[in-house]
Amino acid sequence: MPPAEDDFTPPKGVFLLVRLAGEAMGCGGLRTESDGTAEIPACNDNPHAAYWFEKTLR
Repeated sequence: MPPAEDDFTPPKGVFLLVRLAGEAMGCGGLRTESDGTAEIPACNDNPHAAYWFEKTLR
């Protein structure tokens, strides 16, 4: 099932467009999940992973 039109607009999420010298280079969408999501301590020492989250599956 494709995402709903508002899945990538605030407050549900955001759609990002990356530009370099005015030219589109990439894009991506982020959706927020608030139900059952919690920040947890780091699982390893990966320098590129600043935040760690878990979600309880039902």
